[in-house]
Amino acid sequence: MILCEEVQTTNWEAIIATGALIISLVSVIFTWQQLKIQRVHNLKSIKPIGRIRIGDYENKIYVAVENSGIGPMILNEILAKNNSREAKEKFIDILSKELTDRVVWTDFTGRYPERSILPGSMLNLLVWTPNDSYDNKPEAIEIDKKDLRNELKDIKLIVTYTDIYESTTYKTELEFKEWFGRHES
Repeated sequence: MILCEEVQTTNWEAIIATGALIISLVSVIFTWQQLKIQRVHNLKSIKPIGRIRIGDYENKIYVAVENSGIGPMILNEILAKNNSREAKEKFIDILSKELTDRVVWTDFTGRYPERSILPGSMLNLLVWTPNDSYDNKPEAIEIDKKDLRNELKDIKLIVTYTDIYESTTYKTELEFKEWFGRHES
């Protein structure tokens, strides 16, 4: 009789141990899945969304890169191309020397690699507005505006950037022809 009681006790202990092992394995699997989900969430919650912003107004012409995402945007490269040349260091270098020497710029930026743009912020690549150098010269304003639009319409801008984890490289590009070339038709 004693032998029979020991066998029953051992069976219950084995069943309980097996059940505990199964529950532990299921817990490990669910924990692993939750970690994967959390990692994806963390990556998406700091994702930058780069946009190329262009403006062509009567008193302002600009080209900028904006971060519309919710994480910092780290620039890898900004490449400007037109039919005959390309510029990587400064966006202003894509324009003709005659135009860049003649025009007094409101703002322009150079040296892009590893610059960061905070969420909701913009980096102005080029800004032109009539300033003190145009005092009493309305015809010079119109000539510079026309020449600037004419050169900008042939440009394609390509921006490559990454997030703070540097896990993914993103790319956005825009051709300016439709926007700056619309004055010709």
